Amino acid sequence: MKGAKYNFWDDEPYLRYEEVPLGSNLSPLDGSSDSGWRTIYTVYSKTENGTYSKERPDTAGTWYAKLVVDETEDYAGLMSEPFAFEVVAVEGQQENHWISYPDDIWVTQGEEILLDATPLYGQIDQVIYYDDEGNELDGQPTKPGTYSYKLTVNEKEGAYDGLLFISSEEDVWIYVESRYFECHLECSDILKGETPNPVVTPYEDEEYPSSLDWNKITFEYYTYDDDEEDDVLVDGIPTEPGVYDVVARYEGPDFKISEWESFTIFETKAELLEARISDLGKVKYLDERDEEEVNEVKAMYDSLTASEKEDLDEASEAKLQKAIGRVAAAKANLALHAAQESYQNAQAAYTEAAAKAAASEAAAIEAAAAGGKTAADAAAAAAKDAADAAAAAAKLEEAAKAASKAQEDAAAAAWKDPLATRLDAQNADRATVKAEQAATEAAAIKKDADAKAEAAKKYAEEQASQGTEEAENYKVAGFKVKALKKGKAQATWKANTNASGYQIQYSLKKNMKKAKVVNVKKATAKKATLKKLKKGKKYFVRIRTCTVVTDPATGQTSNVYGKWSAKKKVKAK
Repeated sequence: MKGAKYNFWDDEPYLRYEEVPLGSNLSPLDGSSDSGWRTIYTVYSKTENGTYSKERPDTAGTWYAKLVVDETEDYAGLMSEPFAFEVVAVEGQQENHWISYPDDIWVTQGEEILLDATPLYGQIDQVIYYDDEGNELDGQPTKPGTYSYKLTVNEKEGAYDGLLFISSEEDVWIYVESRYFECHLECSDILKGETPNPVVTPYEDEEYPSSLDWNKITFEYYTYDDDEEDDVLVDGIPTEPGVYDVVARYEGPDFKISEWESFTIFETKAELLEARISDLGKVKYLDERDEEEVNEVKAMYDSLTASEKEDLDEASEAKLQKAIGRVAAAKANLALHAAQESYQNAQAAYTEAAAKAAASEAAAIEAAAAGGKTAADAAAAAAKDAADAAAAAAKLEEAAKAASKAQEDAAAAAWKDPLATRLDAQNADRATVKAEQAATEAAAIKKDADAKAEAAKKYAEEQASQGTEEAENYKVAGFKVKALKKGKAQATWKANTNASGYQIQYSLKKNMKKAKVVNVKKATAKKATLKKLKKGKKYFVRIRTCTVVTDPATGQTSNVYGKWSAKKKVKAK
């Protein structure tokens, strides 16, 4: 059921008490009424169409009550019709009694003990718990065992009597059970003469006590008989053919394990195999997840001798062969879908890479007229994109071959699949032909992409070589140096926008030994400041261009420097 669940009354509400004593806990409406979804509560109002609330009547007279179930996203709400009742004032000391009588309580260790008991007047004032020897406990019981309890409702002078309830005297108890932990218990069917092999394993999402020792779990075996009321404990381990229950037991200090599983001991291998085949279930529901189990049964069948196979029921043998074919077909189809998805993804990736490579190739052709660094960079980018397209084409070819092989396997499995018709198998064969054609086309695409990538790489290398030669010949025109105050000098020049930047050297030596360097990383720059010059000293200064070039083979960048300008002299102030 989707959306909010439709709500309804399991038991229609009705007025149980026409009169309710003022100040009592008695509800006028039937407390056993219940809704289809969630729990109910009672609301009260002084007038039929007034505002209702959970506050109980505080004055005598006519009042109205409704049963309500709140609406949530999960289920529809409910509200009964208003019921009129009388709240009667009482005089003198009233006799108290239990509306909801204390009863046995069953809890699992660690659960909170909730007392389902309500007095006519007042509230439970005191709860005291006792162990099985009558010793008072400090709070609620925490260990497994049987306990008693005492409830008191204090007397209110002039209003109502008190109440005392002792559970042990009323044959009422609290039973605290050990925590019960579930686990996996498996026991395979076996042949006469073999030993049962029960195996217990934990659930992954269960938090077991740290004191639990899995090696100390014990096993008991019981005979299984539909005609017997109770199973009979086997003395030792069963060896004779028949159906048995195995029970795994563990008794910890505050927890226990008790799991059971049935298994059968068979007289012959044929009987055991027929049971395993029967356990496979209906063939039409088998899929690749059942492969391991079907393979185990097949291996058991293959291990039979010719005479043992003659004892095997023909229907069971036919079912096994159908199961083998069904699982193989399901597995082949699962692999086919995965291969087809990979091929489609590879096809989309190649289409995107090829479009990018084509755009880069067009940009490289357009930049060729400009020459220099622009043409070299464009050619390098085109070479990289062409290489990416070639790599995508290689993945496309690989995915197409895998899809073709998966389609071929699926077609072969379809002829053995008991759920496939002859038309299904023929369609699978036709799909195989198309998949092979797609693989052939993908190989041609890869060959073409490889050729384009090689051509783009060669062209980029040519442009890079030419660009490097040009970069090395770049010169800086109008180079001048002027002394400034405070040990500074200013170098100026005409910008060379074919370069990427400039490098300036200045030294006290004419041979430029121990020269200091200033790198300018902007092609449009026209000046730079030389700092920390020694007063009165003469400096030699020179400049050259710096051009960043890209290696088309690796995509790595490097700096190519032009020729040094003539040295200029400047005397620091």
